[in-house]
Amino acid sequence: DPPSSGKLPRDFGDYELLEELGRGGMGIVYRAKQRSVHRLVALKIIRPDRLGSMTLATRQKTIERFRIEAEAAARINHDHLVTVYEVGCEAGCHYFSMRYVEGSSLSEVTRKHPAENRQAAAWLEPVCRAVDAVHRNGILHRDLKPQNILLERATGRALLADFGLAKLADDDTAMTQTGEAVGTPSYMSPEQFEDASRVGVGTDIYALGATLYCLLSGRPPF
Repeated sequence: DPPSSGKLPRDFGDYELLEELGRGGMGIVYRAKQRSVHRLVALKIIRPDRLGSMTLATRQKTIERFRIEAEAAARINHDHLVTVYEVGCEAGCHYFSMRYVEGSSLSEVTRKHPAENRQAAAWLEPVCRAVDAVHRNGILHRDLKPQNILLERATGRALLADFGLAKLADDDTAMTQTGEAVGTPSYMSPEQFEDASRVGVGTDIYALGATLYCLLSGRPPF
């Protein structure tokens, strides 16, 4: 029985799934308790229902992209990046666990009222430094937007999350096909629309600018 069905809480290997935090096209994120180390985590699992409806080639590509996301996040340690703890597979379900951030995304925080200039800059400046660390480790994020920046309630820190479209500069698995556009349209650079396999650090810098625009105005630039 896949974790996407049935009532919570329920067991999933070393984890107890407590509540669903959200789901996207391919992944479900749960708040969970990791029993062996007695800590709360955010647990991201590939949706088994989506995998089951795919061809073998597409399924393998999806699992590989999921692995790349986990690897991209796990290989960097920065105060403004969400820490990845463990990557694995349980009963055929691929997952990774990461630090649980109690708080809201910048998209939620600014939905009703755009941020003041200095507040927006205070949130985004450390995220820019985190993105620089990502780039120096040979990784492009390719999906920077207010929804992927979490504001920790206890400390007020802005934390960059969700490497779902990350591309490793030294990865030769060709997960993004030539001519393929990936990302969130309102925050994508023109070159990312044309061919996401050939973008450079400039595409993330563009998305940071589009994110700042949204924080200040309440809407993306396009």
